[in-house]
Amino acid sequence: MDNAVSTLKTRQTKARHGDQEHFLHKQNQGAIESIARELNRPFAEIAALYADIFTHLKARAEVTDYLPIFVARTVRLHYQNSSSH
Repeated sequence: MDNAVSTLKTRQTKARHGDQEHFLHKQNQGAIESIARELNRPFAEIAALYADIFTHLKARAEVTDYLPIFVARTVRLHYQNSSSH
């Protein structure tokens, strides 16, 4: 029973994540493409990180009007910090 519940939760999480990635790609594709070009990284890599950061920040945000700006900045900082180490 626990295994079945775990499998169901995993499927639900993947479905939500997939829907969310689709939404993010559609709504923020230009920003993701721009960051990918700027950092010379694959679109899929930037999109995945963008989606993760977006999800994390949105869960904690009271105001989401400027969320895409903060997400883009955080993605860029992630790569700047990782390249300086």
